[in-house]
Amino acid sequence: KLSYDKQSGRSSRAAVAPTMLLPWEGKSGLDVRPYDKLLNKAAPVVVPLLVGYGSKVFKPLYSLADKVRNRKADTEARQATSNAYKPCVIFSSRTIKDEAAYKSAFAEYAEGAMVREGVRACFSFMDRDKEMTAVQFAWYDSASDLVPEPPALKECYCGTVATDYTQTWGKWNADFKAALQTDMCKYSFVEEVRGFLKEPTEANAKGFATGEPPMIWISKRDILP
Repeated sequence: KLSYDKQSGRSSRAAVAPTMLLPWEGKSGLDVRPYDKLLNKAAPVVVPLLVGYGSKVFKPLYSLADKVRNRKADTEARQATSNAYKPCVIFSSRTIKDEAAYKSAFAEYAEGAMVREGVRACFSFMDRDKEMTAVQFAWYDSASDLVPEPPALKECYCGTVATDYTQTWGKWNADFKAALQTDMCKYSFVEEVRGFLKEPTEANAKGFATGEPPMIWISKRDILP
């Protein structure tokens, strides 16, 4: 029996049944003899099971943990790469005079713009909820890739700063801003993009060549302060 004297700071051993008295347990102690007996009897059976079958049970858990860590690392790497890409994305809502004239002028403008290497998207369609209103979307790799609208297309607009708006995101500059602005539309320019745009690199080429029209979702929402 192993005991501990708090006053003398010494331990003593008595010739009694083997019972351990832990220092922090006081005089009552903790009898571990049943545990020792159980462990001695179970060890020859439990240890081989843990060695033989434990790996089969825990190996999938280890593999899952590795996959989660690897997936997190891959996601961080993709985000770091995508975040380095600073294009300019433009979304507009413009009031027009004549639908047929507008469609003809914009089609000619867009076809000429899309042959340029730095232009990823340039299209327009009529707003189904607002009469004589056209929605436009353009995506440029950089501010220097902007293709200014020709006079024939600008002549189709008849809106004001109260009815028309253009929202620009990305790494725009003063020249980009000056070339885009008119006095017939309200403009907003934001450099920070809350999210990521996939770079048009060889590694992402398959993601751009879908073989069918893409789905682009743009939402304008009011948020809490």
